[in-house]
Amino acid sequence: NQTFTCTAGNLVMGFPKTVEDIDVVTTDDDVAFRLSSNGVHALTIAMPRVPTPDEPPARLAAETYSYLDGIAHATTLEMDLGAQVDPGAVRIELGDGPIADELRSLGLPATPILATWGESLGAVFHAARPLTTTA
Repeated sequence: NQTFTCTAGNLVMGFPKTVEDIDVVTTDDDVAFRLSSNGVHALTIAMPRVPTPDEPPARLAAETYSYLDGIAHATTLEMDLGAQVDPGAVRIELGDGPIADELRSLGLPATPILATWGESLGAVFHAARPLTTTA
């Protein structure tokens, strides 16, 4: 929901980011994230707010792929994983508009395979690197 992260994602990593409205509502028991695009509700994800473990979070490394200036790139990221949430307890609600329609085309809403929650977690996105092919 910030211009800086949108610009960095687009120009540095080739992610197709946009700036949207995201409202976060927390209670003692639940957390909900509501995404709106151009004033239209597109997606809400809600889940139980499970206690964060005392030990440091596990760090997961992964790669994402995108196109930057028409060239395939890979971006390595490392993100902290919080406490496991029962995937069956996650509620996904789709709204209207192009984002919701695209998510529907991907089969949502559906029960996630994995769900985690944590407060004050972090992530590191490394610079994108071009992918080369060999013949």
